[in-house]
Amino acid sequence: MRYIGVDLYKTNFVVCFLSEDEHARTETFTLNAQGLSRFKRRLRSDDHLAVEASANTFYFCRQIKYRVAKVVVVDTYRFAVIARSKKKTDKNDAAMQGRKRLRTTCIGAVLSMVNRTKTPLTEFYQQEKQEKGAGKAIVATARKLLVIIWVMLKKGLDYWYIEERLYNEKLRALRAAA
Repeated sequence: MRYIGVDLYKTNFVVCFLSEDEHARTETFTLNAQGLSRFKRRLRSDDHLAVEASANTFYFCRQIKYRVAKVVVVDTYRFAVIARSKKKTDKNDAAMQGRKRLRTTCIGAVLSMVNRTKTPLTEFYQQEKQEKGAGKAIVATARKLLVIIWVMLKKGLDYWYIEERLYNEKLRALRAAA
């Protein structure tokens, strides 16, 4: 699945393709039948598209809505941070919103984990906390969690962690049963 941001103008439109590996590619198309046809050939059925609200938005959406999984019209003036941004581009808009949401989720997961469980990530957090302080330790642990998730997804692996005590109990039980 890819995320695609579209910024429409009177005569052309700029598209930012954000792939699953977070590689962003920007391309400009003319806003006519030939340009739309060229753009449609690049679309996949599992793509998610965000189109900035403008005069041509609904015409554009009608042309491409059957080629993608989802089309969302975004009113950038409702997002005060984006409207005031000096670096307002589709590439920056898509990347910043996704990163902020992911960061918030990961930090929340780390905060709920650090004082309740004993895992390798908790041990990593405690070590980082002593060296760098609590704030930096939370962010470093969140990043480590993301790396673990990325590797699991990339390699198709399952994550499993079991406390050594429980592991040894299970081994004893298996030996006793044998």
